[in-house]
Amino acid sequence: MELCVRCGYPATALMTFSYSDRVVTLTQLVGVVERPPGALELCAGHALSKTAPVGWVLNDELGSELSLFTVEADNGS
Repeated sequence: MELCVRCGYPATALMTFSYSDRVVTLTQLVGVVERPPGALELCAGHALSKTAPVGWVLNDELGSELSLFTVEADNGS
């Protein structure tokens, strides 16, 4: 089990950097076989709170599956 580099909780996301393109990419950790050099494992809380440096682009590929809380559908009851 991978742990968040910021807090030690279980990691659910991977943050990678393309310095030449000035792009930060967030992806889900599930299914990642090979981690690029310099990639950081993050928990949901830290992944969802990340921003790109000034002049960089944040490419968020996490999708709606990654969230801090479970949201139950309101069935009208």
